[in-house]
Amino acid sequence: MKKIVFIICMVLCNTLLAFAQNNQEIVYLKNGDKVKGIIIEEIPNTSIKVKTSNGSILVYSIHEIEKIISPEDEIFQKKFRLKQYNNNPTYDKTGYKGFIDFGGVIGIGNRGDGAIAVSTTHGYQFNPYFFFGAGIGIEYHMNWETFFIPVFADIKTYFLNKNISPFLGLKAGYSVYDGKGCYINPHIGVTLSSSPRFGMNLTIGYNMQKAKINDRPKNIKNYKDNMAINGISIKLGFEF
Repeated sequence: MKKIVFIICMVLCNTLLAFAQNNQEIVYLKNGDKVKGIIIEEIPNTSIKVKTSNGSILVYSIHEIEKIISPEDEIFQKKFRLKQYNNNPTYDKTGYKGFIDFGGVIGIGNRGDGAIAVSTTHGYQFNPYFFFGAGIGIEYHMNWETFFIPVFADIKTYFLNKNISPFLGLKAGYSVYDGKGCYINPHIGVTLSSSPRFGMNLTIGYNMQKAKINDRPKNIKNYKDNMAINGISIKLGFEF
């Protein structure tokens, strides 16, 4: 008999706990905070009283509250926002944006040289079509056996306000370290965004690096001070 009473009590407790959890609400405040709990008292057009999971009783004026929704509604809204972005990602396209690019350069012409390159850019997305930032990279030119560290401005113009969009880009600046000289990399590419804050891109462009090196590099004919190293760049990038 005691076991039966104990089992019934446990079932009732679990039922009450589940009921309490199901009746919880999420209160969004205008200051950006949110509170999860059970609304135990409501004075229309004046205030509400919320009991949180740790037993605290909080009172909020109606003027402090932005909205009140259930946890299920919050999950639905998150899924809806992601679906909305995938179907028509016309929002969340402004603010800070960063890039990390990996790739290489295929030398062209008598003064061309192959290189391995990595760079990162950080800046501001002003709208769905225009980005401006600054970055730094490192390139190792194999025939020259020389490291260049380009510091550059980065501009990107997107053609479509979609999660898949072609774009034009330009990196322009100056390289330091072993090799010094002006650096320019106009390129075209396509970006694929898997979420509002993450994506990938693939680019191909022209890479020009002015070279001012004291020692004569190997395998380079007709060496002149401050000559231009030409190449075709191919890079895979990550956006965040």
